Amino acid sequence: MLMRRGIVTVFVTIVTAIVTVASPAAAEVLTVCQSASTPAPSHVIGSLMRISNPTEADAGLVALTRDERGFDILENFGQNSQRSLRDQGDEILGLPLSDELVHLMVEHQRGGLEHFLFSLDEEGSGELLRSAEGSGLDSDTSKAVCTRPR
Repeated sequence: MLMRRGIVTVFVTIVTAIVTVASPAAAEVLTVCQSASTPAPSHVIGSLMRISNPTEADAGLVALTRDERGFDILENFGQNSQRSLRDQGDEILGLPLSDELVHLMVEHQRGGLEHFLFSLDEEGSGELLRSAEGSGLDSDTSKAVCTRPR
């Protein structure tokens, strides 16, 4: 009986280790940003503090995430229309100068290049400067206010 329990314990330990290694880590949300030109920024920032379920009024949120594959940008964060730039085939080159200053260049599959420059404090709050150029994109520069969801 003692040997059987030992075998079961070893088996459970091995299965647990395999599941732990095979399970991909969830992406860490480093910050969530809202365009500075969006009306009622205080409402948006307030909703970011309780980000579990952003409202439709918060559509257009941009999240910076990081996982074992690197950085990703999620547009329309928390909405039914949320999309990952990396998952839709865009190439993301991450150039983190530090934890507080992250520059991402995104080469879109449909053409064009977009720059995301996140300037954040140690708590994940700060700003995003975003610029786009090239085919399929409006040449534009925008600024957004960012905060880390709690």
